[in-house]
Amino acid sequence: MPKNLFVRGIAEQVQKQDLQDEFCKSGALAGIDLKQGFAFVEFVNDEDAEHAINRLNGASFFDRALSVEWAKNKDGTGGPRTGYLGQNRLPSQVLQPGARGDRLYVGNLPMECMREDIERIFGDFGIAEVDLHNKDNLARPPAFCFL
Repeated sequence: MPKNLFVRGIAEQVQKQDLQDEFCKSGALAGIDLKQGFAFVEFVNDEDAEHAINRLNGASFFDRALSVEWAKNKDGTGGPRTGYLGQNRLPSQVLQPGARGDRLYVGNLPMECMREDIERIFGDFGIAEVDLHNKDNLARPPAFCFL
């Protein structure tokens, strides 16, 4: 199961791809949820997440010192925990083909893209759901979706 880290001290100019490039040096990533000044970085396993904490906590990244720690559970305790169950997943899912929960990442969509557009294009393939990230819930392009 994916394991979440909480990362603070992220410079304003940092993009999701910058985090992906740096954190993937510690192991397989399952997802990144970048916010203003912080992020949740989701690893596939505990060992890779622990390696990232040891390697990057206090490290300089875009001229800012990062704070990297286990994300807190709802009860306030820290430590490894499961991930977002599909939200903010990277296209490199670590699921076997045909496994329950397989999702297809579709990127570089125009911000004006609507759910109906995706359903029209992919409808013949029997898509079960569309998780669209566009102008309604993203601050900057490009839009993307998971099917």
